[in-house]
Amino acid sequence: MRRTLVALFAAALALPALVRAQDGPGEPPPTPTTPLPKFDNPLFDAEVGETCLYKVREPGTDDGWVLWFEERVLARTAKRVLVETVKTDKTGTKDFGVDNTATRWWDVQEGLTIPPGWTHDKSKDKDELLYLGGPPPTHAVRTTKRHIEGPTDPSKPDGLKTRIQTWFSHDVAVRGIAKRFPAQREGERVAVAWSKRIPAEECARRAERYPDLEAKAGSSSPTAPSAPSEPGMDEPGMGEPGMDEPGMAEPAMEGGDAPAPGMGG
Repeated sequence: MRRTLVALFAAALALPALVRAQDGPGEPPPTPTTPLPKFDNPLFDAEVGETCLYKVREPGTDDGWVLWFEERVLARTAKRVLVETVKTDKTGTKDFGVDNTATRWWDVQEGLTIPPGWTHDKSKDKDELLYLGGPPPTHAVRTTKRHIEGPTDPSKPDGLKTRIQTWFSHDVAVRGIAKRFPAQREGERVAVAWSKRIPAEECARRAERYPDLEAKAGSSSPTAPSAPSEPGMDEPGMGEPGMDEPGMAEPAMEGGDAPAPGMGG
């Protein structure tokens, strides 16, 4: 009888642990198994209608400021891709206006292009698996983390340097930026969702706003700007100069319809 009571008591003590295990987070999302392409630039095979919802958040905290954007592929030719970026909210359903500094036609090639004056430290390239979305996470993506370094102030090429870390992924739509640090306001950019597709008719209608004047003139722009283009990006830490990322004006904070004071847009 005593042995029975001891066994029942032990089982009762173990029960809460079993319940906690069942109530905890489930299995992480599966890792994609599609073959990875041999080219480095995720934009190289972008398709019209692709979107990528991403946020730029205050690093090191879960309750700080958050900015939301959506990238969209509106048109493409064999060598050029039109990417429109809009300011939105965390649902991706609001339209707070086009971010003109991040909306443009891009030259696309298989390799990533580094802006003049910047260097890519290939010795630090590292393949990493990232869990994005949620919580709990909704996507597992294969990435290559890359480091580039360049002058914080373009007018002082030998002065203070800025280092940008970008996790590029062929599993993430549009430009394939799964994560980047630092981004605007020294924040961290993180992709959230990219399953949404825009109908071809809407893409064509919106693309009419952005004629490819450079292509018509017989000239082309580099995949990355030669100098930061965001207002205030000549100030340390204010922009994302690097890889194929254009400068971007700041959208509304989470939950608001108006841009934050002094942040542009």
